[in-house]
Amino acid sequence: MHASCPPDLAVTRTSLLASLVLPLLLAACSDSTMESPAAATQAVSPPALVDGTIQLLTFYDLRAYAEGVPCNDKSPVPLAAAAKTREELLGQGDSVTLAVIGDTTVDSGMPLRGRATRRAGRARALVIMDAMTAAGVELWVPGHADIDLFGIDVLLAEAKTRGLTVLLSNAELSGDEQLTPYVVVQDHNLRLALLGALEPQAGDGGSLAHDGLRLIKPKRRLKQVADGIMQRGEADMLAVLSAMPNKSNHRVAEIGSVHFIIGAAEGGLAADFVVRRTGAALMAHKHSGRELAQTTFRVVDGDWDLADMSPLWTLPRELADEEANLQRWEQQYGTRDPEHLARLITPDRPSEFLDKYSLHHENIAFLKEYADYAGSMLAHHAVPMEAVGDDDPIVRILAGQGPAMTAAVAELATEPPAFEGDARIAQPGDCQSCHSAQYDFWSATPHARSYEVLGSAGRQLDASCLSCHAAGFGQSGSGYKDPRLDGPYGGVTCWSCHAVSSLHYETRMGVVEPENAPIRHREGMLAACSSCHGARRSTGFELESAMDAVACPPMQPQDPALVAAYRKALSAFERNRLSESFTARHLYQEGRALIGLGRHEEGLALIREYAMGLRGGTSRTVEIANYLDRKGDSRGALELLRLHVKNHPGDPDAHTAYAYILVHALDADVRDPALAASHMDVVAPFDPNGSMDANELPFRKLQVEALFGAQRPREARRLLKYLLGNFRENPSLQELAEQYAID
Repeated sequence: MHASCPPDLAVTRTSLLASLVLPLLLAACSDSTMESPAAATQAVSPPALVDGTIQLLTFYDLRAYAEGVPCNDKSPVPLAAAAKTREELLGQGDSVTLAVIGDTTVDSGMPLRGRATRRAGRARALVIMDAMTAAGVELWVPGHADIDLFGIDVLLAEAKTRGLTVLLSNAELSGDEQLTPYVVVQDHNLRLALLGALEPQAGDGGSLAHDGLRLIKPKRRLKQVADGIMQRGEADMLAVLSAMPNKSNHRVAEIGSVHFIIGAAEGGLAADFVVRRTGAALMAHKHSGRELAQTTFRVVDGDWDLADMSPLWTLPRELADEEANLQRWEQQYGTRDPEHLARLITPDRPSEFLDKYSLHHENIAFLKEYADYAGSMLAHHAVPMEAVGDDDPIVRILAGQGPAMTAAVAELATEPPAFEGDARIAQPGDCQSCHSAQYDFWSATPHARSYEVLGSAGRQLDASCLSCHAAGFGQSGSGYKDPRLDGPYGGVTCWSCHAVSSLHYETRMGVVEPENAPIRHREGMLAACSSCHGARRSTGFELESAMDAVACPPMQPQDPALVAAYRKALSAFERNRLSESFTARHLYQEGRALIGLGRHEEGLALIREYAMGLRGGTSRTVEIANYLDRKGDSRGALELLRLHVKNHPGDPDAHTAYAYILVHALDADVRDPALAASHMDVVAPFDPNGSMDANELPFRKLQVEALFGAQRPREARRLLKYLLGNFRENPSLQELAEQYAID
């Protein structure tokens, strides 16, 4: 039997709504056929008719997300989902191997430096290893953070007691003990060899990456191991479970005797794509337990033309989304005729819409024709993971993480170390004396109790929780290293949003020096909030509305504490003048103090004098321009930014700030959206056929407003629709769409 080539699958296609590349068939639809992999190295011939199906389930860089997200009870438990999927496949009579690749028991982004933190991290990791065993994990390619946490000898011993095989093909131990370089899994007479690869750390050059462990450059060592396997006829196909970056994976793909590389984060793709690289197929994962990947290798009657059937899993979801949009357009425009829709939806490029419409129906036909495909195939896709109850055996094991960490740290029986570092985190009590209304408001918000809530879950020693629930944890300059020091720092406090240094409340001059109290603008605050309140931790969380619920009330000009601080600052500046320690920056500070005391014109004059003398520093220029605009000098703000843009034509932030004042200046006489739109057209013209990342979004949102203000609605709507298509979940874009009646 030979796999037939599905119609037109060997070309790159674009779906109706988003880019969708249907990968080339590994053999049947490519220029070269895939021989029997064993024959590729002139090896011992396999049986005449190899036949079998091997299922491989893998996680990539689990990063301690074995339980999902503790603060989101709707999130799936990855290891429990893997155990369930494994049991289902075994029940169907399949050969199944469950493997984890990369940093698994610890979050590589949260270094564990202090004694207590590391001890707690090890205790948690052992519980995760217990859960791995219970879930049926057989193979583990550990990451650098896993090895650093335990040391290679302890990690191997703990894995061995739990029946976990540590798979490292490009590594050697310094002692007599041997690592497992590969394993062979088999179904009927189909044999697949699995290797594990870990990238040597930067600068190692193949030296000791960890005490007792030598990592060897992967391409050289993997070729030796792979060639040996194939020459001895131990396997028919060979796959590498890779904890390496793309560059190294591409090198390994050139070996020839390696046919598949699994775990590669190829271009950030999800587990629905197979990418062909110089003889090997690369299969990607999303990290941190976001995806459980299932890879199916099926050979029928010795046919080595493995058709990539991954689209059988990806297309139904894509087609459902496309059909929903077609129905919506039919209701909106009263027609489903493709040519009519093309003229209405994409009047400047109707052929593009018609091509996608045609592809939509070709994909429907493909699904019907190949839904029951039974030939030789390769498929790589994400397995749906559903939430499980507290009575699930894996969940019960993982519930022991908190108690294990608490017990481990208690065994230290030592006092927390003395505070380290110069910058002390301002505590809410320090702020209360001058900001009583803000303190009272904050005290009633969930942020004030964010550390305490960890206690009920036993996670007050968990570094992955403290990074969001405790002020200053893991941040440089805070002096925070041991989790037991968190108590005095509290949960999400004033410092978490304002990063107020000790200078602000100790000198009481920080009130006119934003560097000591960098209260972020709204866009910056939203970015800071999303670092913890992302879709994964806070399902359904709406940042824009939540901001209003936790934003402290502003200081009032007549607040006695504020007036006293302004007066104290002016006295200090006068002393600085007498002692000749007065600097240019003091002009800005003094100007703010004068405005705060109602001496508006005097203050603005000093700030203008300082601003005109600025050289470089876009963030400071924008800060001052925004301040001038807020205080009624929009024209001065515009002139300052115009001069800065002239001197820094390549700075995108400067252009955005300049256009923002032209569109949103408080002084209506200064606003000129037409000039803003023209300026943005020149600086960064919009290309509807180009790509766009999230960093460009603020500029483009502002461009939409400028185009509408400049009475260029067609261009504005076109740009806004493009943004909505690429950043559909962005709340501020949704607000723009509602404002300008864009469906």
